[in-house]
Amino acid sequence: MGVGFIVVVPQQVGFSAANVTSAPSELWLRPSDLSISLTHLIDTAPFKQAIDTDHVYGVGFFLGGTSMLSLAGARFEPALYKQSCAQEGVNIDCQWLQKNKVDLSKVSEPMLGRSNHDDRVKAIVAINPELTKTLDAQSLGDIKVPVKVMDIRGRHAALPELEVAESIAAIPNMTLMTTSHTTIFSAFNRCTAKGVQILALEGEGHLCQTSAQQSREEAHRLIMNAITRFIDHQ
Repeated sequence: MGVGFIVVVPQQVGFSAANVTSAPSELWLRPSDLSISLTHLIDTAPFKQAIDTDHVYGVGFFLGGTSMLSLAGARFEPALYKQSCAQEGVNIDCQWLQKNKVDLSKVSEPMLGRSNHDDRVKAIVAINPELTKTLDAQSLGDIKVPVKVMDIRGRHAALPELEVAESIAAIPNMTLMTTSHTTIFSAFNRCTAKGVQILALEGEGHLCQTSAQQSREEAHRLIMNAITRFIDHQ
């Protein structure tokens, strides 16, 4: 029998004018979707015969990384999240939330502060997880599984909202990896020549920028190798 990975990537539902105020619900719906997807996969032929349930791992970028921390046992501190747009460098979505008149003070505290822990997930990798400054410190200290946190912002360390909070160090079995020549955009797809032109016309040319020391393909290999090495050692 062949050996490899079965990858589950739930499709997130977008927001329209009718449901934009429910955007914060992503914080508990995303990890819930992942758990539901895992349950479905484990219970569905032919996958259920091929899955080694002792080796289920999670990998997530940005808000996906936050979802992985949630599956590992991290919980939000509702008061900190509700104030996350009252100060800079905490919530990367503040401008969008304010533009769409999303009132964080009305977010459900029971839902926001609930546990989304899924003990079937045996280790996680979180790449620049969002909102780490709003996570409950005690819940981080209670995480039992190995956690690898990657900071790919590079030497210039742009976007303080994606800075890994100091409280993450409370996770007992946590390793932090930083990279020198990557940027947040290194996690995005490789840009085609046409894509570069289109993004430049839309004023988003920075999405295709790379450092002189490292191409996007090289950055992808670095990130993938770091993830697979961590998983292989579990």
